[in-house]
Amino acid sequence: MPSSEIRPTRRPYSVPSRAVLVPCAAILALLVGACGRRSAEVATPPNDVESAAIVAYLAQLDEDAKRTNGVLLTACAELKDKAILIKWALEYDGPRAPLIILEPVFPVCLYDATRIRVVNPEATTQEASAQIPWEVLRDGSPWPIAKAGFLRVEKGEKATGQFLIPLEKVRRALVAQWPELRNRPLPPRVYIQVMHSPSARGFGEERGNDAWTGRLFTRPMKVTNINW
Repeated sequence: MPSSEIRPTRRPYSVPSRAVLVPCAAILALLVGACGRRSAEVATPPNDVESAAIVAYLAQLDEDAKRTNGVLLTACAELKDKAILIKWALEYDGPRAPLIILEPVFPVCLYDATRIRVVNPEATTQEASAQIPWEVLRDGSPWPIAKAGFLRVEKGEKATGQFLIPLEKVRRALVAQWPELRNRPLPPRVYIQVMHSPSARGFGEERGNDAWTGRLFTRPMKVTNINW
C-alpha cells in the first residue's frame, strides 16, 4: 500500500483494520458531534469535505462507540475560549446494582483511565490520529484510588460531567504527530474521541467493591472554526 494512503492500524485504543465503505456525506452527517451555539453554527463550506479515507477511518472509530456490559459513554464537544469543552454522560442499564465506575477526568488525573484521541482530517500519511497527553497528578494517594474518584450510578440513571481540553495541548499533539505542521497552518477543524478505560476495582478498605472495568468510547465529535 502506498505510504501516502491512510491505513488504520490496530494499536491500544485503536479500531479494526478492515475497511468500511460508506457514503461520505451520510457518515459525516452522523459524526458531527456538537453542543452549544458556537459549535452548532457550522454550515459546512464547500472545501470542508473529508477524503474517503478519513470518512472510512471515522466510521471505524464510530463502531467502538457502543454500550459495553450495560454502560454507554456519550459526549458532545464545543469551543470555549481557548479550549474544547467536553460534556460527557455515562448511562447504565446493566445487572449491577448500582454501577460503580471511575469518573472520566482529563487532562489532570491520578491514573490514565481517560484518554483523548484527535483526528487530523487533513492527514495524508498512514497515521490519521494522535493522542493528547494527560497530566498525572501525584499526591501520594495509594492504590486503589480514594472513594471520591468513583461514580455511583443506579440502573436506568445517568451520570454527567465535563472537562476542558486546552487548545494548546491539542496543537502540541498535532505537531508532535505531524512535524510539518510547524511550518503551515493547522486544520481549522478536528475530530475528538473520548476513550475511558478504568481498571481500578475498589477504594480504601472497600477493596471488594468490584468497580466496573473495561473500555468505553464516544463517537468522534467534530469541532470546527478553531482559531489556533
